[in-house]
Amino acid sequence: MDTQKKEGRTWESHEQEFLNDPKRKIRKIVLWTIGLGFLVGGIFWTVDLFMTPVQTAKDVVKKTLNADNGIQNYEWFKQQYNDYQAINTKITDADTAVVRFKREAGDRSKWTFEDKNESSRLASILDGLKYQRADIAGKYNARSKMLNRELFKTSDLPAELPQ
Repeated sequence: MDTQKKEGRTWESHEQEFLNDPKRKIRKIVLWTIGLGFLVGGIFWTVDLFMTPVQTAKDVVKKTLNADNGIQNYEWFKQQYNDYQAINTKITDADTAVVRFKREAGDRSKWTFEDKNESSRLASILDGLKYQRADIAGKYNARSKMLNRELFKTSDLPAELPQ
């Protein structure tokens, strides 16, 4: 009997305790089950908490390095660069038109109403083209600084475009 007390309670003692006070024993089992549920839930929550950054990084890499994204970004950089070069040509042409008009129109004090309107129209076109170039360069430069997009820029393209 002493060895049973030292080693713990016997099955018969548990059975007798249950028969004497079944509500207490059921409460004890329910509380142990709830506690075990919280413990297991806490372990899963903690593991999920630590795995979320890893999963997020994995998702970013997977989306960034897929073929469609790579092709789309490559084509976008090429298109923007070509648009930038084309707008520079248009700006040069518009600037030439402004200079030529001023030279051909003569002294500004002798300009007619139509001459002033034409000068204003040509200057507006030039300004609009410069704003458009700044917009193209701004978008290109912003994407060039994004790590997940900069990967797809080829070596024949500049790191940044001047505005």
